[in-house]
Amino acid sequence: MIVDLEEIKNVMKVDNNDDDKTIETLLNANISLVKSILRVDDFKEFSAKDKALIKSAIYYATTYRYEFINNADMKLLEFNVRSILNTLREVKF
Repeated sequence: MIVDLEEIKNVMKVDNNDDDKTIETLLNANISLVKSILRVDDFKEFSAKDKALIKSAIYYATTYRYEFINNADMKLLEFNVRSILNTLREVKF
């Protein structure tokens, strides 16, 4: 997995284990979102620099959805993640 639970909790500054299940669910959903936006099944083909950008998008999306768990604007979230990943997105017609 490109980002694991402990890594995202460190980024989010979450010290306890109370919300681990919620955070893990959000993390997995956002990894799927990023894969969908990039039109890939995994991140193996990306360089270390590209993977850093992918991780940033996952960090952003997971933190946003955790902070606004009851009222996240999903259109805004997807727009912002697409913007972060725009240079990596494969063009398909």
